Amino acid sequence: MYSLKFNKLLLFVALGFFLSETLNAQSKRKRKKADEATLSWRYETVCEKGGGTGTTSLIRVTSYVRDPSISVEQSKKNAVHAIVFTGITGNSRGCVSKRPMTNNPSIYDENIGFFKSFFIDRGEYAKYTNLPTGRPERVIKISKREYKVETIVSVNTDLLRKNLEDANILKSLSNGF
Repeated sequence: MYSLKFNKLLLFVALGFFLSETLNAQSKRKRKKADEATLSWRYETVCEKGGGTGTTSLIRVTSYVRDPSISVEQSKKNAVHAIVFTGITGNSRGCVSKRPMTNNPSIYDENIGFFKSFFIDRGEYAKYTNLPTGRPERVIKISKREYKVETIVSVNTDLLRKNLEDANILKSLSNGF
């Protein structure tokens, strides 16, 4: 009698372990695909409304992802990448285009170790980003395996710049004067 209960318990524990490992493996695969997507840097950015106030930039980010569930983190990464490396396109509502923090595209390659750890999921970049609405604005399926996701992201550009200056990635603005 006791051995039957023990066998059922053992079977239940083994099944639970198997299911958790399967879900963990799927999650790791999604993260790996997301990291690969990050390295391709496929996105578009435009100022949202007035472009933000004071130390923040408000950006509409269009990200191209395989899984909409990773789009929020990907949009945050893309917003930070745009501010540092590509700049932000202006809009017709009073926001002018914003230049990137650096004009040197090789900074990314020269500091690849820093940026790989900086852009890991929920990594350092996340300290400087916020989603005012908390969710994507629009999700459009554009092919069998790809979605176009629009998200509004707020980025604290002053803190971001200070962090990159402290890490000796960017030169301090006060250095040039």
